[in-house]
Amino acid sequence: MLERGARNFVFMNRSGATSLAAVEHIKQLEAQGAQVAVIKGDVSLFEDVERTVKSIKVPVAGVIHAAMNLDVSDFVFLTVADIDLSKESLFDDMTATKWNAGLHPKVRGAWNLHRALAETSLDFFLVTSSVAGTVGLAAESNYCAANAYLDALARHRRQLGLPGVSIALGCISEVGYLHEQPDVEDMLRRKGFSAYNEEEVTAIVDTALCFEDSYNGHIVTGLEIEGIDRLSQRGDLHGTIFDDVRLAILTEKAKARFDNASVQKVARSPQEPDLDAAISAAMRGSTEAQQALHQIVCTVLRRILAGMLLVGLERIAQDAHLADFGMDSMLGAEFRTALFKTLKCDVPLAVFLQESMDMNALGAFVVTKMLSIRLNA
Repeated sequence: MLERGARNFVFMNRSGATSLAAVEHIKQLEAQGAQVAVIKGDVSLFEDVERTVKSIKVPVAGVIHAAMNLDVSDFVFLTVADIDLSKESLFDDMTATKWNAGLHPKVRGAWNLHRALAETSLDFFLVTSSVAGTVGLAAESNYCAANAYLDALARHRRQLGLPGVSIALGCISEVGYLHEQPDVEDMLRRKGFSAYNEEEVTAIVDTALCFEDSYNGHIVTGLEIEGIDRLSQRGDLHGTIFDDVRLAILTEKAKARFDNASVQKVARSPQEPDLDAAISAAMRGSTEAQQALHQIVCTVLRRILAGMLLVGLERIAQDAHLADFGMDSMLGAEFRTALFKTLKCDVPLAVFLQESMDMNALGAFVVTKMLSIRLNA
């Protein structure tokens, strides 16, 4: 921002400039001619936001709800730091406290900024959203909802004739939250998202602000067709953006690359006649038929896990324990979602997290549940 001409900065966060890194950063900005103010406050509290805005003595050119680089004229630049995400949790296990902890900084924070600056003529109002708000993430429903709200708020401001843009960020390498949380970054990569660096983020922001009339206030980033194409060629499609009909145009090229009908049948179409026939045969009580169904289900489970881990199917032995692959609540939630989409069978998260659980045992559990569902249908 300094390189692009900004000279007046107001930073607002809950802790103020208390860390050594923050103090050093401010010194560097001031040494290059910037005027810096740090306000201690909580963006989810309107009185704190209003107090911060009233403390600014020069015209406010724009606001960014999160720290980011962008073009700005020689006015004040107001940034609002977001708080850390709450720990992941499935929606049915999420407490109101966890839900609100994920929503308040983004939802209340962005709305408070919108209200506090309602009478101010801004050049820009930018909120940093996440691709999670568009395609979803297992065990992060509060985070996804919060970012979906930011996307909607940007469109709402545009409908009011006010500046507003929400940039749905994907995997940012080298800096930021994902850099500090490699497990989350790995999960996004498994879903077909590509990583980009800080310089590319700056280019995205520049484009967003320079061509504001060419989109509706919402920009989704990180959807890289070559990465999706690689997943499609391997048949690793479970839980990826391939399932999102809104991205059909983007994924059409990758879909055309299928050349293995048997892989497509096992990996993508659980309602194919072969599986239905296997279930019907197993329902008649034949031991051989039940064993055949178990083998089919185990193959599907192995393929799902292989796709999630970005490894070949041969790497997932049928007697392999899930714990050997680092199965945790986040990976388990992703596995659970993919399994439900593929076999229409909901398996409790606790099943995946059992240390003794292997692919054979999981297959047997799924077969039993599938037969029970069919019996009671």
